[in-house]
Amino acid sequence: MIQQDKQRLHLTFLDGIRGLAAVYVLLFHVIANGESNLSSENILLNFLRFGHEAVVLFIVLSGFVLALPIARSSHLTLSGGTSGFFKRRARRILPAYYAALFMLPLYYLVVESLKHVTGEGANWARIRDMFFSVDMLSHLFLLHNLSPDWVGSINPVLWSLSTEWWIYFVYALILLPIWR
Repeated sequence: MIQQDKQRLHLTFLDGIRGLAAVYVLLFHVIANGESNLSSENILLNFLRFGHEAVVLFIVLSGFVLALPIARSSHLTLSGGTSGFFKRRARRILPAYYAALFMLPLYYLVVESLKHVTGEGANWARIRDMFFSVDMLSHLFLLHNLSPDWVGSINPVLWSLSTEWWIYFVYALILLPIWR
């Protein structure tokens, strides 16, 4: 279904495909534990082996959806300007990203505390290193996709948000001046 008014074109079916890609990625991480090279006889695991590709599909479709308003604009400009564009993206991505980023060390704190209680021996250095490290700084500033040492150091799943954030910058800083 295509919904259209004078200013805005909304391709509802693309939201559906993006939603399916997001659910697929979620199942990939929950059921397949992020393993992309699954060689199992399990049909479900074999079905879920394309999790990384589903992330790419989601990001490409998101980029297309973000480009539609500009492509349809007679002046090839962003509604609300470039700063408005970044503010909308930041409100959409950053709260969930930072919540996940800060919940993970807290999760490990609980896990290590339980290990300490059960006598397994807690790895407190791991918690310290998560909170106070270059890795955490790279994640705070969404730079962790720039180094293979940083990208998976705290949580490998977060690479896609950093990449998506950078795509927004490339999108606005390179494409808009070219179009203008």
